[in-house]
This record gives sequence, structure tokens and C-alpha cells, in this order.
Amino acid sequence: MLRRPSRVVIQPASPPGESDRTVALGAHTWRLSPPTAAAGSVWTWRRAAPFARIWALDSPAGTHLVLHRLEPFSRTWRADGAAESWSLVRNWSGAITVRDERDAILLRLHLGWLGPRRIEPAAGPDLALHRRLLRGYALESSEGRLLLTFERAGGFFRSHCRVTLAESALARADLLPLLALAWASALAHRAHAH
Repeated sequence: MLRRPSRVVIQPASPPGESDRTVALGAHTWRLSPPTAAAGSVWTWRRAAPFARIWALDSPAGTHLVLHRLEPFSRTWRADGAAESWSLVRNWSGAITVRDERDAILLRLHLGWLGPRRIEPAAGPDLALHRRLLRGYALESSEGRLLLTFERAGGFFRSHCRVTLAESALARADLLPLLALAWASALAHRAHAH
């Protein structure tokens, strides 16, 4: 019989004066901080261990988000930020819904047959997630402005991904759940491509 490692230990929301929160998953612990202007525009998704399904989003200012699958064969992911957490549920057709802790829908990703994937925020215009041939993914606004890109970091054994954010993306209130949704979609696409 396999022994299951301890799953999730999440510190409750921080007191009003503090903004950081600690998240521990198995043997890994992260101190999460909200994104600030010091975070810059180039962030990195890093895998916690070679075969782990735990990803952390880092910037020069610290770690802002941890994304992990709840169960080994589950279609539900959890994203933990410094201020709150979100659940990402993928249905049988591949569409993903992001819900907050109060179970309100924040974002929905709809798959396109041959074109881009459409992301429908709860408030605001739709976004389009494009797959770039051999270069990763790009998220664009409905007007065609580039919001962010995902590019695989160099190196043969590396599983890191570089995220480049535009100024308009850094100003979004739903930046962290949007990054979690786009990365979960990219991970799901990579899993089905092999």
C-alpha cells in the first residue's frame, strides 16, 4: 500500500498589517507575497520537483502563486496566492472554470477547435489564448493587444517557463487567477500532446 504524503498546510489569511502567507505542500514550503511594482515584468513558473505536479510562480520580488493538483488523477487544481485561493476545475471537454473561495465564477476558458482558446472573465471583455508554434503561448485582449507570453526556458532537463507580462496585464485585478488559468490550460494541452 502506498503511503500518501501530507498534502496541504495553508496558513490562514494574514492580519491587516501583513500581506504574506505561507503554503506548505508535502516537503515544499513557499512564502507567498502579493505582486508589487518591484516584481518586474518577467516572472517564472518553476516545478517544485522533477515529477511533481506543483508549480510556483516566482518574480524578482518573491513567490506570488502556487498551483497544484488536488489528487493524482483529479481534474481539479488549486491556486494559492498571498491574499486568497482559487479552484480550477477542468470538465470532460477540456474547458476550465476558475472559482474563488466563495464559489463565485471568476474566469472560464472555452476551447476552440482550431483557433485560440477563449477566456471569459466575470467582468470585462473576452481574452484569447493562442498557442505559438514551438514558442509557447500568448494571451491577447479582445482588441488584439498582447497581455502576456509563456516561453519555455532553455535547457534540456529544465521544466521552467518564462512569463513576460505587459503593463496592462500587471494592472489587472484578476492577474493571479488569470495566470493560473492560462498555465493550467498549457499544462493540460502538454499532457494531451504526448
